[in-house]
Amino acid sequence: MKKTLLAIGLAAATTFATVSSANACLVYVGKSNDSMPVIGRTVEFGYDVQTLASFPTDFATFPRGSEFTTYGSDTPLTWNSKYGFSGMSHDGLVSDGINEKGLYVAMLWFADGKYPAQDTSKPGLASGSIVNWLLSNFASVDEAVSGLAKINVYQSDDNHLGIELPAHFQLVDKSGKVLVVEYIDGEMTVTDNSDLGVMTNSPKIADHKQAYQQFLKQKPHLDASSEVDGGMLEGLPGGYTALERTVRTAILRDLTPTPKTKEEAINQVVHALNTTDYVRGAAEFPSRGMSGGKQETSFITVIDMANMDYYYRTVDSLTLHKVDLNQVDYSKGKPVTGFNIYGGIRFVDVTDRAQ
Repeated sequence: MKKTLLAIGLAAATTFATVSSANACLVYVGKSNDSMPVIGRTVEFGYDVQTLASFPTDFATFPRGSEFTTYGSDTPLTWNSKYGFSGMSHDGLVSDGINEKGLYVAMLWFADGKYPAQDTSKPGLASGSIVNWLLSNFASVDEAVSGLAKINVYQSDDNHLGIELPAHFQLVDKSGKVLVVEYIDGEMTVTDNSDLGVMTNSPKIADHKQAYQQFLKQKPHLDASSEVDGGMLEGLPGGYTALERTVRTAILRDLTPTPKTKEEAINQVVHALNTTDYVRGAAEFPSRGMSGGKQETSFITVIDMANMDYYYRTVDSLTLHKVDLNQVDYSKGKPVTGFNIYGGIRFVDVTDRAQ
């Protein structure tokens, strides 16, 4: 089956001032009970204000040998997947996924970037196909960035969304190494983000790291080894902008104790993601969205790499759903499969326990 596929400054009083893109998906590596990462990710996007329909998304599985063709080129890159992978798919374009070898890739909006010019003399790869290509072909973050450096990557609006997809990417593998790939001034840049582990949308990852370090300078005693009262958290950014969410998530992650079990680790990640939720319609960014720019947290995902479990919840169902990837058949020749993630269990009725 062929698939076509802000800079914000932190002042001395720890007050943020927005000077760039404010809308913000988020991805971060939480604490774990072992060396295997637990990854959380949110997707913020517009929704249809008339029908309340969210950003169309399927949980999709692509077996080994799946055929792909990128978009927006007379000489598109085509390939067959070496590895099977699963993730959140938007008409074939995956924004968040993991392959059978444990390579995880997340794509986040990056309006501050600038991609290379398209070289039509050879096959190229559109930005929206990068996640598919990496998960198809590579087993580790180092392999992935090495391979991507050899490919002509470009932007095009010739996709089902009808818009260019400016993006930067966070890659994580089972070793715990975290790399960020960005295209800035037409050049591919790679940043080791294993120390921070958190990334949102624009600005570039260097600004995320700077905002975090600036906050720590104001609050040098914030760590999980000491008792922290509410006063010590005064000034913790609570807004919806990208760097506010980066700092908030990183600090809350730092303060949580090391979990004793994988279940505790997953629970901590979900709690941290809860603090970044866009309540439907509360935020509005005219530059993005399906209708009028009103935003929501459409869904979150949590990846347990040790057990290869993929969790998600949606704006209309806050109950966690789980896919055990060990039970997914990635055999060559199997069809690409997918299902709509929305419309799940809204609540658990426990009335019988009250009798």
